[in-house]
Amino acid sequence: MNRNLFLPGLKDVKINKVEICEHSIHLYVEMPVKPHRCPRCGTEGRKIHDYRIQKIRHFKWFERPTVIFYRKRRYVCQACGKRFAEENPFVERYQRFSKEW
Repeated sequence: MNRNLFLPGLKDVKINKVEICEHSIHLYVEMPVKPHRCPRCGTEGRKIHDYRIQKIRHFKWFERPTVIFYRKRRYVCQACGKRFAEENPFVERYQRFSKEW
């Protein structure tokens, strides 16, 4: 059975879990692993440094506020040692609201 779920603003995102709480909907998401380019030296790599959970407010879904728990992946450049976050299409750097909000 195909269990694909497509939401506006969450293109190419893997939805791991959906929780329907009393007053809100919680989505647990992450991006697929792919090579990223270092912002400092420009070399391409896919070595993962760590993961962080970022809480993001999204628009209402079924008349309930939606909260995205984004499992943000951080990479480390093996050439220069710079640590940087992966690129994603739904939230800007240092923001707590999605682009769709």
